Amino acid sequence: IIAMHVPIVVEGNTLHQQTSEYFKFNYPNCPQINLDFVNFIKESKNIIALLCGHLHFSNNVDVSQHTRQFVASQGVAGHINVYNLK
Repeated sequence: IIAMHVPIVVEGNTLHQQTSEYFKFNYPNCPQINLDFVNFIKESKNIIALLCGHLHFSNNVDVSQHTRQFVASQGVAGHINVYNLK
């Protein structure tokens, strides 16, 4: 499990795709090291979950066949995020 602040944009999270660069880890023209890290996550069979925030809305999507990304909505508005990872 990896905890990171800014989530990864993948094909399945269309709502996230509509946000600006500020809300994306792998934004257009981002540093190559960001893309290398995303590819590492996508290729790994040992990473089962990414726990992210930053968006202020919930957005859960598969990054790869083995890894699910959970983006938590803000807690200040009374949201509670509970994830059961098996």
